[in-house]
Amino acid sequence: LEFSKPHWAFLFFPSSFFLFAAFAAFFLFIMFFIFIFLLTLEKIVTFTPNLTNIIFELDMQKSLIAVSKHSKSTPKTKDIGDLTHWDYEKIIKLKPSIAILLKEQRDEINQLNRFGIQTYQFDSNSIFTIQFEIKKLAKKIFNLDYKYKYTPAVISGLSILNPNPKKILVVIDRDPSKLKEIYVAGSKTFFDEFFSIWGGFNCYKNSGYKKISLEQIIKLNPDFIIDLTFNANPIVWSEFKWKIITFSEISPLLQLSENTIRFILEHRETIFNYK
Repeated sequence: LEFSKPHWAFLFFPSSFFLFAAFAAFFLFIMFFIFIFLLTLEKIVTFTPNLTNIIFELDMQKSLIAVSKHSKSTPKTKDIGDLTHWDYEKIIKLKPSIAILLKEQRDEINQLNRFGIQTYQFDSNSIFTIQFEIKKLAKKIFNLDYKYKYTPAVISGLSILNPNPKKILVVIDRDPSKLKEIYVAGSKTFFDEFFSIWGGFNCYKNSGYKKISLEQIIKLNPDFIIDLTFNANPIVWSEFKWKIITFSEISPLLQLSENTIRFILEHRETIFNYK
């Protein structure tokens, strides 16, 4: 009678055994490094569209698990709300390793700290500060070396003195389809430098980033409105006499880049010469 060998009998043959062992070791080696990579990959939540843009600029969007409403996103990122309402329940369930917010978002920072979620506060008081903050964020969170694109001297050299300064209002976010949920940039933000470059002044005097109504804008009666809302419809402003300038590519707020400088320069003469 002829007996068939057990299917595992090849293990007793040296050449087959070593081949199997090498394959198994290689497989375990690859799985180990995938596990380590997933373990060390940051799980990041951003609380403004512009902070999200910075993560994309650093090419680290794979770390994003959730972003604020109207932000640039990936197919895997979740929406956690906006300045009017944050979905803290969803944020807690996502278990982020770190949340990135503006330094001015004190209420959100305190709330996240109460939930035991680590926060990173981004300082946005000036263009130079923003460059430094991007460099610091890149190193601290991603261990990346970010190189400045523009020096403060380059920025300050763009400033012009306008004998007839224009009233400017910067809308940093709103409902993209209508004039609701409007947030503007006040004083003591890096937009102060933009106003000097544009030869104008901020007609909204309160400091920081604030929510205001359409009625308040009508009272302010700006010469120019710089609308930085992502994917917004500019037609909603058509019934008013204000000159509207939109920046549809990527909002330059908190993201010093070639696009930002180009945007400033493109509209400097427009604003300066406006009558």
